[in-house]
Amino acid sequence: MRVLVTIDGLAGQEEFIGEILGQPWPSSTRFDLLFVSAPGAKANGGSSLEAAREALSAGGFLTIHHHREGSPVHEILTAATELESNLILAGDRRRSSLSRFLLGSVSTALLRHAHANVQIVRPRLHDYRAIQNFRVLIATDGSPASLRAARAVAARPWPPGTEARIVSAIDLSIGPTLTLLKPSDESFSPHPEDFEEARHEANSRINAVREILSPTGLILSEEITLSSGNPREALLEAATHWGPDLIFLGTHGKGPLDRILLGSVSEAIATHAPCSVEIVR
Repeated sequence: MRVLVTIDGLAGQEEFIGEILGQPWPSSTRFDLLFVSAPGAKANGGSSLEAAREALSAGGFLTIHHHREGSPVHEILTAATELESNLILAGDRRRSSLSRFLLGSVSTALLRHAHANVQIVRPRLHDYRAIQNFRVLIATDGSPASLRAARAVAARPWPPGTEARIVSAIDLSIGPTLTLLKPSDESFSPHPEDFEEARHEANSRINAVREILSPTGLILSEEITLSSGNPREALLEAATHWGPDLIFLGTHGKGPLDRILLGSVSEAIATHAPCSVEIVR
């Protein structure tokens, strides 16, 4: 597995690298560390690159550092192609409570334009090792993209006791029926057959992912969330409630427009989730 790690030399890099080391990686993983400076500017990322290299090398991984000049997004995307990276790791550069739901421009561009998988790495809100086992959430809509996400999860060497929750959202915005989130409200009158059909479909999606993950030894659970035409809100609520350390989800990427927009659900989860998020292509 080849992983490209973006290094910007800003505050918070130690947490960023620590979070990477806290995740399970195949022993053959190669980490390429990349620092991009402006053309002609004094390269001041040497110490940051070396500190990151030492930390990842101490973890037993082959680690190589690179320095380039130019536009960060262009150079990162070019390097990912040249190095045949399977995954790009980028930090979430939210700097204050006013910007806590906004990614940095580089991370957002990578989400939209990279051909490799992209993970937005965020420090955990708690020390999971002292409180609970590592938790992974896999979102599925039954598409080939979500099955690719499940296979990406299955490819990682998760430690014993790792919990994985498979989540599928039921979209109940059928005709005048806006939602089942408030079934006691007289203004909502969903037809029982519609609900049962949607639940059956969600169970089928979950079972397809469960089949991929069953051989991994992960402790599997499942959740069906109810959505009023906005599955990203339902998935974010499920993530906030369960408290995963890492979310995996696929993006379709069927054409140029998908590369620009990525998909409202994938980008919204990557932007707003309280934990690390990996977008699988």
